[in-house]
Amino acid sequence: MKKDRFNQQRRRLYKDGAPPPPTTWETKTAVGGYARIHEFFITDEYDLQMTLLKNKVNMVKRLSKDMEDLPRIKWYVGAYIRCQVKDNEDNESNVRYARCSPITTLREDELEEHVREAILGVTNSFDIAVDEGSSMLFERVEKLEIRVAKLSVLRG
Repeated sequence: MKKDRFNQQRRRLYKDGAPPPPTTWETKTAVGGYARIHEFFITDEYDLQMTLLKNKVNMVKRLSKDMEDLPRIKWYVGAYIRCQVKDNEDNESNVRYARCSPITTLREDELEEHVREAILGVTNSFDIAVDEGSSMLFERVEKLEIRVAKLSVLRG
């Protein structure tokens, strides 16, 4: 109930369903302090793939804005998914996390293809967890985010 009111207020405040990006790269959420976390609006609460697909354009826009500040970024998409465990007698639901592998983007013209790969990665990650006997039953999508960091090339 509380989450529904939160999403309604978010829709009224933000046109694309997500808060505006921070003005600086420095945050306390990343190793070394250089990362951004972008949250996206949950369009289809009961369908992970549709929520990801409907946010594709917004993801590309947000990442291209990040690339204005930095020419090279490393990022991934993550989804917090509320699930019920089949064997759980209490009918208690848990939040599980599914994400794609980290993606390195060097040019802005690669973004659209990389976002498609990320969407496939998140859905495959969840499907693999379900198929490998985790006894999870999908309930709804709780949160959808992209974590973006500066690409730091390691030289050896």
